[in-house]
Order: sequence, then structure tokens, then C-alpha cells
Amino acid sequence: MRWVALAGAAALLSTVAAVGCGGPQQKCQSDSECGPAARCEPESHVCVERKEDTTCSPACAEWQFCSETVCYERYQTIAVLEPAAGTVDGGATVRAQLQPVAAWIDLKQHAKLEYRVNNGATVANSGDLLLANEAGVYAGHLSVAAGNYTLTAGFPGYPTGAPVSGDVAITVDTTAPTFTVDAGTRSFGSGPANEQDPQLSGAFKRNDVITVSITSTDPDLDEDSVALTVQGI
Repeated sequence: MRWVALAGAAALLSTVAAVGCGGPQQKCQSDSECGPAARCEPESHVCVERKEDTTCSPACAEWQFCSETVCYERYQTIAVLEPAAGTVDGGATVRAQLQPVAAWIDLKQHAKLEYRVNNGATVANSGDLLLANEAGVYAGHLSVAAGNYTLTAGFPGYPTGAPVSGDVAITVDTTAPTFTVDAGTRSFGSGPANEQDPQLSGAFKRNDVITVSITSTDPDLDEDSVALTVQGI
């Protein structure tokens, strides 16, 4: 059995030397002193992790884990990583992460999570958040009309008892940004003028230099989402 250090030990509890790890262990008298994912070892009176098994019948919910015929919570919450509260674009990325109750709890690779965009008590829209990486992050994109909402993330269907994120207040802006393109001043490259096609008067040569400036007054524009494509002949 692997001993595990736990935070939050009561001030009056004594400690014993760690076995197989680098710090003291929490002494205990009952399971309630060990947190949601550990139990009190009756012989040594030290908090140890609960081992996951398959002894539960009926089976635990997908957000729980089974240990010695009892279902326990696997996650303490779901954190919305993106977007932050404030104004967002209509197709903004949504990212949420499962937060386990303890560091040694395995993150299950669930098929998906769900986000909901709420207008008061009404669900204005919802969408899938698909697994993005092994750190328990799930991602998707908003699809909702302009307006003020609260965004949450949870398990599909928001089943009773499952963890749900806190509310994130967002204002969805679906107005497309406008741009001003300034081609600046042309710097002519060297070489004879007959390098240009006479049918394309004023066309740029390959060694001509020009600096293009693109500006927008949209306060919510993501600069990384803007790309310039130069089409040649």
C-alpha cells in the first residue's frame, strides 16, 4: 500500500515519518479527517488513499470512483478555462478542465463534457466539449446569438449530483470586425523595368518591397485570428 501526504491536517494531530515518499503523513482517528479520496488506516491511524476497484453494484456514476463497494466523488469541480468573463466573439473557444478531488485520482477520458449558455433561468444554447488533452481539458466553440449570458460547463445532460462549473458572465458580440488596409509606400527593387509583364502595368516585381498595415477599431479583436494572404499571378 502506498502512503500519501495529505494537506489540511489538524493542528493537534501528530505526524509520522513518510514511507516511500518525501514528507510526513497525516495521523487520523476516523475517515472524516482524511478528505474525500482517502481513508483512515485502522492499525497505523494514518490517512491512505482509497484504491479504485470494481466492487460497487450498481456501478458508480461516470464522475465517481468505486472503492470497497462505496462510490466516491472523483472530481471536486469543473473549471472553465476559456473564455474569461467579459465580451467574447460569437464563435469563441470554450475550454473546461476536470479538477480531481486529490492529485492521485486518475482522470478518466470521458467522451465529452457539455457547456451551457444561460439567459437567466433559460438555457439559450448548449454544445459539446470534446477531450483535448490528457490533463482533463475539454474544448469546443460557442454558437449563440449576441447578448448577455452566463456560461457553465458540466457532464452531458447536467445529471443530478454531477459536478458543474461556476458561472462565467459573458457578453457575446457577433458583429464582424472592420479593417483598414494601408499598403504604405512602394520601394522599387533593382533591375530593368522590362522584368515586368507589359500587360500588367504597375504590377509589383518580385524584389519590390512594401509594408502593409492592417488596423481595426474592434476592441475585442484577437490579433492572432487575423491573417494576410497575398495573391500573385
